[in-house]
Amino acid sequence: MKPAAQETEASPSNQPGQENFGGSLFASAAAVTAAWEGKVMTVTGLISADQMGITLPHEHLLIVHHGPDVDLTDEALATSELRWFSLAGGKTLVELTNFGIGRDPAAMKRIAEQTGVQVVMGCGYYKDTKQSDAVRAKSEETIAQEIVRDVVEGVDGVHAGVIGEIGVSRPITAFEERQLRATAKAQKATGAAVNLHFDIQTTPVEHHYALDILEQAGADLSRVVISHLPPRLEEVDRCVALAGRGCYVELDLFGMELFPDVVRQLKGTEDPVAATKSLIDRGCLEQLLISQDLCAQVCYKKNGGYGYDNLLKRIVPMFREAGITDEQIRTIMVENPKRVFPFKNYARQSAAAGEMNMFKGLDHLAIAVASTEEALKIWRDRFGFSVLFSEKVAGGATRLTHLDLGNTQLQLVEPLTPDHPLRAWLAQHGPGLHHFCFKIDDVAQAFVEFPIAGLPVAPTIHQGVQGKRALFLDKTMTQDVQVEVTGA
Repeated sequence: MKPAAQETEASPSNQPGQENFGGSLFASAAAVTAAWEGKVMTVTGLISADQMGITLPHEHLLIVHHGPDVDLTDEALATSELRWFSLAGGKTLVELTNFGIGRDPAAMKRIAEQTGVQVVMGCGYYKDTKQSDAVRAKSEETIAQEIVRDVVEGVDGVHAGVIGEIGVSRPITAFEERQLRATAKAQKATGAAVNLHFDIQTTPVEHHYALDILEQAGADLSRVVISHLPPRLEEVDRCVALAGRGCYVELDLFGMELFPDVVRQLKGTEDPVAATKSLIDRGCLEQLLISQDLCAQVCYKKNGGYGYDNLLKRIVPMFREAGITDEQIRTIMVENPKRVFPFKNYARQSAAAGEMNMFKGLDHLAIAVASTEEALKIWRDRFGFSVLFSEKVAGGATRLTHLDLGNTQLQLVEPLTPDHPLRAWLAQHGPGLHHFCFKIDDVAQAFVEFPIAGLPVAPTIHQGVQGKRALFLDKTMTQDVQVEVTGA
């Protein structure tokens, strides 16, 4: 069996002054969210939340991350090992191998079909150190688009059903911060849950810093899972604090005490059963997930490990002995995954762009002109409006000149290149009112959220004046009136 091949995607090629998004992709994501609401996407298709059953929310079937003596690259062996989980009564496994550590959608689908286990595939990028320079250079918007495409369009018919595990290093890098913001946008566009990877030794400050980035970018923290929390009693306060922000806390190192790399990172005495019981007693039952993060050959039953049925065959009996009830076990292993992983329709929370409170007033009125100098003879010399500034944008293809109207501005738009699309508009209409433009805070946010709220947008964000970005709305929703928004 050949090693799992990591997928690669080329960065979209951008035209001067434009960011190549694909507005139709985000518009279709909004439609998908509505159609898939309440369902879970597996590698073999949609299932209802009630079909999930006993779920492992953080595992790996194939992964390339630590070298040939550790990595899971044998598909046949992975299939054989996963059958133990099915025989023990397990139904669903969330497979969080993503870009950077060898994601293989086709293999995941084959394993699911051969075992009968419902496999949910992750997407997005793992930690910075596992990425190429080209990936680390990607913009926030490009990353968001890639995540949305993985969910909405899939890879050869295999769709991602969760965003993650999104890598966060120590210290967090600029790429990872961009990815967190992109993750928030993709979550709102697709309605998918998010899983965050943190190193085992991550501090509480580092956890909350990453959550702050997500929250400020608009993420729904109630559908964010924090992975790799140390299973120790002294860490319970940290977990309670994270749950206090609305997140799910995940104890996912059951059985990983056999993996030397994990043992080196853990400090102190591990007592995962006592830690689980303490979190339940502290009120975190409905925000608690447990898993095994099986990602090393030493954890296979064939090699003397506990395998994918470790929780069901070995840990659940320990839970019962510690006083954790069957009802509480069902909440953790069935009801909580059933609550966090189904798609959510965020459009219901923002049914109109006005409810997002994104519009900040009129920025300018725009007149298309064949000659700026001729237009100034009217608007500057006859009307007396003073010129504020004039600059070329879009790689020198367009001249934008702004005049002061008092409570707003007048923009003169002159095409400078022979093939500029505005020349055709001028030939048909002549000089005249072209569009009006609203102020907003975040153009990228509008690009994602406007389609969700029923306002389709143009396929590209373009360069505006004075370093701002701008975006046109689709005229079919504005009765053929050209509307633009501009901001950071």
